[in-house]
Amino acid sequence: MKHIRITLVVLFALLLISNPIAAQDNRTLDTKVADLLVQVPANDQQKLNEQMQAMLSMEEAGLQMILDLVILPGTGDDTKARMAIESLSRYLSQPSMAGEQSRWETLILKEIEKREDPFVKSFFISQLNYFGSDASITHLTPYLTDPKLQDPVIRAIRDIHPEKAADLFADRLQSCEGRTQIALVNAIKNTGNSRHADAVASLAGSDSPELQRSVLACLGALGNPDSYGLLSDAAKNAAYLPEPTRATGSLIVYAQTLSKQDEHQLSLKICKHINKKCTASKQMHFKSAALIIAAGNDAIENSVSLLVDAMKVDNKPYRMTAIRYAAANNTPVNPWVSALNSSKNNEVKAEILSLFGMLKSGETVNIVSSYMDDPDAAVRQQAVLTLALLKKSEAVPAILTYTLSYPAEPDSKTARAALLQTVGIDQLPLLTAALDGAPEGAKVVLIEVIAAKGDPDSFDILYAQIEQTGAERSAAIDNLYLVSDQGDLGNLMKLFDQLEDKDEIAAIETALVASINRGSHKEVSTQALLLHAARTYSLEKYIGVLAKVGGKEALEAVYESYSSGVEETRKRAFTGLIKSDDIYAASPLFKICTQSTVAREKDAAFKSYIGIVSSSSLPDDQKLLLLRKIETLASSPDNTGLLIRAMGRIK
Repeated sequence: MKHIRITLVVLFALLLISNPIAAQDNRTLDTKVADLLVQVPANDQQKLNEQMQAMLSMEEAGLQMILDLVILPGTGDDTKARMAIESLSRYLSQPSMAGEQSRWETLILKEIEKREDPFVKSFFISQLNYFGSDASITHLTPYLTDPKLQDPVIRAIRDIHPEKAADLFADRLQSCEGRTQIALVNAIKNTGNSRHADAVASLAGSDSPELQRSVLACLGALGNPDSYGLLSDAAKNAAYLPEPTRATGSLIVYAQTLSKQDEHQLSLKICKHINKKCTASKQMHFKSAALIIAAGNDAIENSVSLLVDAMKVDNKPYRMTAIRYAAANNTPVNPWVSALNSSKNNEVKAEILSLFGMLKSGETVNIVSSYMDDPDAAVRQQAVLTLALLKKSEAVPAILTYTLSYPAEPDSKTARAALLQTVGIDQLPLLTAALDGAPEGAKVVLIEVIAAKGDPDSFDILYAQIEQTGAERSAAIDNLYLVSDQGDLGNLMKLFDQLEDKDEIAAIETALVASINRGSHKEVSTQALLLHAARTYSLEKYIGVLAKVGGKEALEAVYESYSSGVEETRKRAFTGLIKSDDIYAASPLFKICTQSTVAREKDAAFKSYIGIVSSSSLPDDQKLLLLRKIETLASSPDNTGLLIRAMGRIK
């Protein structure tokens, strides 16, 4: 009996193994389609491949059911069906799917013929972009003159066979008009070549500016040498000015196309003619484009003369076009050196000097250096900036000499920029040594550059300059924060106690904050500041520093000043608390919300509290507790909404 039971179990298992998909095969085709569409879109490539194989396994009947689900936009939701169809079209675009492509193409073409709505037809036409064959081109050709379908048809035919598409489009040009004609011309521009130019040229001279613009643009892109007369005449008739047909722009594109096709002589002829005819400011973009194309027709060694000649034109943007092209193409420098030395235009001299900086050519160092004492400010300033680019830190001695020689604006601004670019920490002693006896403007530059390097060893140098007056003192005070660290706290507090000017107080306040925050003993430094303030009875003066430094004790001291100080002190303390981003400010702000009788203060404190808690690094559960704590203090619908949004952002 036991043997019989085992035999039956084995036979049952074998039946299951021999027909594992029998249960699946029992599904109706409707169910299979529904099951497939539920899974669309796929989450990854593997699932997509599985879905596509499932679609193909449905044979024609199942695929047709999915195609039938596509409906007119606005009459229902066919998103899943469209996505499945698009996915299969993309999937079948693989070269290995040629057999399946033909079957799917036949179904799509039948669907295009069957459907009446142009929006639905357009969707199915767009599927042919991925895998269409000559059969698709044959079926789609009649739609080329259909205003509602020509755009997707043009795209499909173009993607299926670009060269054949251009021939087809050219053949249809005379059998249509209006928007259809324009669309075909634009399509030929994207797919055709020079042999299609005659068909397009036959439409030239139209009264329609839009058609004429498309024709000229197409001829420019096709680049047939025989189109020269037509395009040249069109630009001439337009007086080489911007106008609706964009004739001059098309002529420029034509010159560029010719250059790419090695028709350099004709391209250069066109560019030189445009360059000659375009002299007004509103023509300069044409002139600039023609210059670049002309120069590109030959090696830079041969075209550099065109670029140098451009410097004679009284239009800076045009000249800078030449400069940028010369720099980008590594121009020979000798022609430019000659142009620099012979030019009477200081603006041009500065532009050529800027070119030498772009080139970073060491052979120009001497000529650049010779212009650092030029009588014209713009020329010598550009020489300094160029030398900084060429020599980097090696240029510092020369730039330092320039700084001392030309201490006034605008030279001092240039000196500052050049020194900031070139000076290294190891060269700061050069600047420090130059401080003694330097003119005021130069001394300000040196102070600012020394500070900008952020070397804490420079603190004493800047601190000593505070004894000066005027701009020197201001520069030292304003930049002291850049070199302050915890070891400088004593000197800064001593200075801070003496100050009465609001701007100076604000500057040293920033330096105090920087010195405390810079280093690993912030709490110790904060304690030292609190003790000093208490000992000198100047806590109120340090409110701004304490609020910015943060920490529990510092912010409690700020709140104490808010609670017990005079009106001006209260305002400063309150401002410090609501601007703080320290979580320790939350407690004082909560107290203000509960105790203040000033509605504006309570509102600002509430908002600041929400912001501080929300942006803190506290665990989410603690954030929620703190936000719920202040919930009853929301004094307006806006504040309630703010609190709800803040709580909603916490996971």
